[in-house]
Amino acid sequence: MKSIKKLRSNMKADIIGGLIFLILMFATVVYVIGYNIFTDAFKEEYTSVTHHMADSAAAIVNGDHIDEYLAGEEQEEYDAAKRRMDVTCQRMNVSLIYVIKVDTSDYGSFESVFNSVNNSVDD
Repeated sequence: MKSIKKLRSNMKADIIGGLIFLILMFATVVYVIGYNIFTDAFKEEYTSVTHHMADSAAAIVNGDHIDEYLAGEEQEEYDAAKRRMDVTCQRMNVSLIYVIKVDTSDYGSFESVFNSVNNSVDD
């Protein structure tokens, strides 16, 4: 009789332990799948937003005059583009929008043409 009681109590512990283990394994699988889906969706949204911001900056800045902007020429056009970039940065509520000229000989350096910083973005 004692061996039957002992067997039953061990079976209960084994069943409960097995269920807890299965629940933990299921939760881990759900966590990993959910995290990967969220990360992929976040990357896709970030890529889309940055692409649209680049399109907006390209529409605001005259790309044919980048060298003139860097040389200090076309100051009136530069100032107007800078104001539009600043307004776009504030309205989109992003921390920074920039336009750079990349050294195409080795792609190892660049020159900053415009930097629009939003000081009201919450940290």
